[in-house]
Amino acid sequence: MGAGKWQMPLYLKAREMGIETHGFAYEDGNEVAREVADYFYPISLADKEAVLAQCRAIGVDGVVTCASDFATEIACWVAEHLGLNTNSYDTVLHIHDKAWVREQTKNLTSIAHPKTFTGPLDSLTLPFVPCVIKPVHGFGKRGVWFVHSLDELDYIKAHADFQPNENALVEQFIVGKEYSVESLSFHGQHYMVQITEKLSDGAPHFVELGHHQPADLSDECRAKVQQAIYDILTAVGYTNGASHIELKITAEGAIYLIDLNPRGGGDYISTHLVPLSTNCDYSQEIIRIALNTFDPSAYPYKNIACSGVYFLTKQTQRLLPYFEQDIPCVVQKEYTTNISESITNNDRSGYMIYQDNKKLVL
Repeated sequence: MGAGKWQMPLYLKAREMGIETHGFAYEDGNEVAREVADYFYPISLADKEAVLAQCRAIGVDGVVTCASDFATEIACWVAEHLGLNTNSYDTVLHIHDKAWVREQTKNLTSIAHPKTFTGPLDSLTLPFVPCVIKPVHGFGKRGVWFVHSLDELDYIKAHADFQPNENALVEQFIVGKEYSVESLSFHGQHYMVQITEKLSDGAPHFVELGHHQPADLSDECRAKVQQAIYDILTAVGYTNGASHIELKITAEGAIYLIDLNPRGGGDYISTHLVPLSTNCDYSQEIIRIALNTFDPSAYPYKNIACSGVYFLTKQTQRLLPYFEQDIPCVVQKEYTTNISESITNNDRSGYMIYQDNKKLVL
């Protein structure tokens, strides 16, 4: 489902595995993966009935996508209607509701719980600060705001990237380091693959400026993260496929859930960094789960190197000289010198991916 750049690794991996691919996407000039698909159908994913009808006619054996929230919903809906291995469509819809996820996980003892409540943004009042406001349904850091004082609320209501009367989730701001976790699930069993250390520009929007794998955590902390991840996924009824869970860990070791995504991580995390830092071929395993041929005997996955990505934005423009250099451990990069500020995770002027025997600190 989808044929943009984030799906390209799945098409290429399927070809490497000898699997025939049928791609679906709206034609808007961004469907770059159509060039490597065996068959391509210019059908918008929003027309899921048409997508389903074509998949029935083809007789597909599995439905996959990666790093796209909307495409994930459609992939689950189509696969469920075809009786293929997938998550429940209702489960995925619920997971995209941040307030619902908070409710389902509120009794877990493996994570700490911030104060939180929901309400329409235009009539919102704040009983506590500092806090973070974000859409109940939102992706890629869209509409995320840090509120330091009550005086800021009117400005945020006027400038936030929200729809009229859209519900907001208000959460107590937690001081800690940001991480994300890539996992695979198969028939209700969960397999943690990698923990990513995230670089953020902090308040007010918490835009991600880079990622490093593996995260610099003790074995004890990694074990606690693993238990937390398994508990979270079980609590929300997640059974099959990739997941990307964002966490904060405080100096005292408390683990807080920030966000849960029923897909592999974007920003090259799952498609590029995981295969560079572990012995897990993440795209291959996503395909195998969809085909119901996943083999858990390769677990636990092991770290084999360090990998990471730096993004070029106005916030990181000091990195431009490194982008212009030929650094031996850099395996892939693209950039422009027309550097813009990053307000969401979609606003970047370049990226640089590395693999080395140690973390590349710039």
